[in-house]
Amino acid sequence: MRTKEQESIIAAIGALARVARRSSDRSLAGLGITGAQGSVLTYIYFNDGACQKDIERHFMMSRATVSGLIDSLETQGLISRALPEGDRRRRVLALTDKGLAMVSASFDRIGMLDSLLRSSLPDEGKGFLDTCRSIIGSLEGNLC
Repeated sequence: MRTKEQESIIAAIGALARVARRSSDRSLAGLGITGAQGSVLTYIYFNDGACQKDIERHFMMSRATVSGLIDSLETQGLISRALPEGDRRRRVLALTDKGLAMVSASFDRIGMLDSLLRSSLPDEGKGFLDTCRSIIGSLEGNLC
């Protein structure tokens, strides 16, 4: 049987995720992208040779969701798809010059948001990222 304490932890994590997503969306709206699009651009920036499947695994998103994100980024001229030699099924994603500029601008905006969040943590909460990583590891390890 679930206790009120267990439900409140799950609800709090969900609420935090929703607020973080909305804040990210608002922060990047002026650039014409969503937080999810910004995350995918950043992933491609740091992972040369990334493909759709890599993004699906990293963000734990469905194929359809990632496909929609990639399509919208390509339509905006922020990424390109290329077929590597020897593997006609895999499409490698790369940032265009416009995409590189977008990543740079998004780093500034997300950096300010990150600084605001970090400054809101009490001193004893500075290990918050480590705690989040620990929770993620525990939950992923227990997924069916």
